[in-house]
Amino acid sequence: MTVVPTFLRFGITFKPVHISSGKGQSKQTYRPNPSDIAVGFSAPLTEADLAPLLSPLKVIVKEATAFNAEKQWLTVQLPKGKTASQTAWDGLVDLLQKGSLRFLSPLLTQPGYPESPQIPINEIIVKFKRLPGAKKLAQWMSGHGLELKQAGSESGHLFYSPGKPWNEVLALADAIDKEKNVAYATPNFLRITPAPKPSPVPNKTA
Repeated sequence: MTVVPTFLRFGITFKPVHISSGKGQSKQTYRPNPSDIAVGFSAPLTEADLAPLLSPLKVIVKEATAFNAEKQWLTVQLPKGKTASQTAWDGLVDLLQKGSLRFLSPLLTQPGYPESPQIPINEIIVKFKRLPGAKKLAQWMSGHGLELKQAGSESGHLFYSPGKPWNEVLALADAIDKEKNVAYATPNFLRITPAPKPSPVPNKTA
């Protein structure tokens, strides 16, 4: 499921991806939006902290999705031009690999649902058929480069994959889903719910 970004004159575009919600489930098609890149931060930041981090990359913060101080993420637009957009993307990937970013992904939308995008946030939900012991689980996590974020429950363990761009995390979830001792593995998403449209104001008559 490796997705190679293709850089165009007016920005960056990605190929559609096909994601399953678990073993045996049909795959759904998601289309990445090259105009909206979600950037999640690892450490608590204020708006004043953003400029020195993002300004050198010349990315543009989208006004419609301003910085969410509570959830620590925002949406940016890459600069126009093949070289500028690739340089900005590489700079964001470098911040991700250095640990400054928690996740980095274009907004993904399903056909027919353009107003309800989803963001892969570098988390994978894994339900084991038989729960490994502590030592084997630690070895398994190390082999996949994962960190345990939340211990197992009926819905499975929640793991975090640090330093990987969105497409690599999706590919990792797909590979884990095929393992013999895994009942299912699926990426975890941040789902953006569209704001309700304001009710029409009734006309007032004298």
